[in-house]
Amino acid sequence: RTRALLILYKHRGGMDIDETLTTSGMLQPLLVELLVCAVHAPPGVSFEIPIYNMGGDVVYTFDAWCSLWQLLRLYLIVSVFNDLVGFRTAQARVIAKWNNVSFDAAFAFKALMERAPLQLLGFVMLMLIFVLGYCLRVLE
Repeated sequence: RTRALLILYKHRGGMDIDETLTTSGMLQPLLVELLVCAVHAPPGVSFEIPIYNMGGDVVYTFDAWCSLWQLLRLYLIVSVFNDLVGFRTAQARVIAKWNNVSFDAAFAFKALMERAPLQLLGFVMLMLIFVLGYCLRVLE
């Protein structure tokens, strides 16, 4: 995904042709994304991790910790906001350039809040209930 973004930025004229992942500043986000997305529980690996809590030991499995770590991948949903609002078109890029505005995920979230606040907040609250309920279930 990061390499595709680098190529896209080069073709749009936003970066030099000679730019690499290191010189463009995209290496650090790539490494963070690789760290978040690379962690998984391999098949056949199962052990327990005891943690001292409130005068006793609580035992968590390695699978439970990996499942919770994989919830960090939910940040990838944020990149969908621009597609959902329609800010990835050529027209949107021209308007953004004329007005010196960046159509990032925060701007897309604000636009979605302007269009359909109840549906967006309802969806976010429902997802939070499910995600936090899953975390509670895994860690109980």
